[in-house]
Amino acid sequence: MNPNAKSIAANRVCIIASLAMGMCSTLLGCSPPSGSTAASSTAETQSERIAGLQVQAKAAMNNLLKDPQSAKYKDVEAYLVAGVPNVPDAYAFCGRVNAKNSFGGYMGFQHFIAGPGVATTEDRTKDFADAWTRLCAGAGTPVAF
Repeated sequence: MNPNAKSIAANRVCIIASLAMGMCSTLLGCSPPSGSTAASSTAETQSERIAGLQVQAKAAMNNLLKDPQSAKYKDVEAYLVAGVPNVPDAYAFCGRVNAKNSFGGYMGFQHFIAGPGVATTEDRTKDFADAWTRLCAGAGTPVAF
């Protein structure tokens, strides 16, 4: 493996480890409370928030895939990530994706985790199972990806 590939692989492991630890609020698409009242946290506002983060997470997936136009998504859900200090609405998007590889063939459905600016699949990250267990367990909100 060339040094550049090792660096990229190390960065992916760090990103997923950070996601799993709940420490990268910007990667999970969260922001500090804006001082708004509890009344502004309606279901509609939360749905809009998830939809906006979903667009950013899908863009991160598109950057990851060789042929993003060929991507087929299944079982995608938004999961509220607990434990991010001062951020009540951090989300990770988890599901399965099948897309074409460099040879033009579909690679088969793989699990993925995505957030604004970051995405990975199970074949790209050594500790993916741990991140999946931490971020994608429990009741999620189904979304059309």
